[in-house]
Amino acid sequence: MAILFAHNNPLGEKDFNVLRAQAEEGLEVENEKIDAERLKTIVDGVLDNQDLIDDIIRNTAPDWPLEQINTVDLICLRIAVYELVISQDTPYKVGINEAIELAKEFGGETSGKFVNGVLGTIVQVIIPQEFA
Repeated sequence: MAILFAHNNPLGEKDFNVLRAQAEEGLEVENEKIDAERLKTIVDGVLDNQDLIDDIIRNTAPDWPLEQINTVDLICLRIAVYELVISQDTPYKVGINEAIELAKEFGGETSGKFVNGVLGTIVQVIIPQEFA
């Protein structure tokens, strides 16, 4: 998430590149090794598909222009939309729960509810029922 946060910050291009390089070398969080290949896949997938992902978010949360969405919430949504709609390699309940937990931990007071609402709409409107 820090990698995508640095990418979202117009002053953070240097931080983005540093974080990305560290991720490719392998990171540890709370003494647990992070799967660098999975992390790279998610980051590249979100960045490569950002226009499509943002269109999906705009269409399912029309009352919230992207510029008004909390950065952490937006990153959580982008990751979840990538995993649920584009790569389709994460069960929808898992993807939604992960996004909600990240939003609650790093976002604002209502982040979890907001992310849950947008992703709930995405599951109902966009994700084919056989996948859900």
